[in-house]
Amino acid sequence: GTSIWRTSDRTYVRKLDGNYGSGVVKAITADGERVVGYDGTDAIIWRFSDGWLIRKVYGVNVEAITPDGGMAVGAFSGYPSRKGVWRLSDGALLFNIPGSGTSEVSSDGGRVYVPGSGKLWKLNDGSAAYFLTGYAGAYSSALTPDGRSALIGYHDYDYGFYLAKRPAASGNSGSWHITAGDRRTRISPLNISPDGQFFTATHSSSLTKIRRVD
Repeated sequence: GTSIWRTSDRTYVRKLDGNYGSGVVKAITADGERVVGYDGTDAIIWRFSDGWLIRKVYGVNVEAITPDGGMAVGAFSGYPSRKGVWRLSDGALLFNIPGSGTSEVSSDGGRVYVPGSGKLWKLNDGSAAYFLTGYAGAYSSALTPDGRSALIGYHDYDYGFYLAKRPAASGNSGSWHITAGDRRTRISPLNISPDGQFFTATHSSSLTKIRRVD
């Protein structure tokens, strides 16, 4: 089954309801009230306080949730290139998003980046806000807290990553500008610090480095 431990002293807290031997916890909502996981077929939502199973969202592999815990972004089980946005309160599918790779939600919960689509999508209506062109095979991504920069790991004929920034001008659409990159390095996952100044990259040699976003 799936269990919860306290990180400060590694003390066992409780087991989550249900016999999900292959279950994987994907996220905990910012208010600490719900745990979202995946059992290999369906998304699972537990209540954190007592481990009670609240609901299952069938056929969904959750990849990211909004900070308020209201929505989840993920792929249809067995179809990694079919993405969608679901409401966690009732499991309703709100809209579909094309693209492959692991989705990343901005810290304000307003946008989601799907690497394979090369686009930043607005979560209020599912429309595309910004887009990248000329890069394929993206498999990992991370957004800065302000949603204005993205780190994307990709694989075409080689592995690498690049930093992309969207225009400073206001508006609902526009092209991203590629500002930096590093080839011949496979990095996954990508993680950005809360202040948006640094990111970690785990290389294929299993060496993890801290680098500055600039």
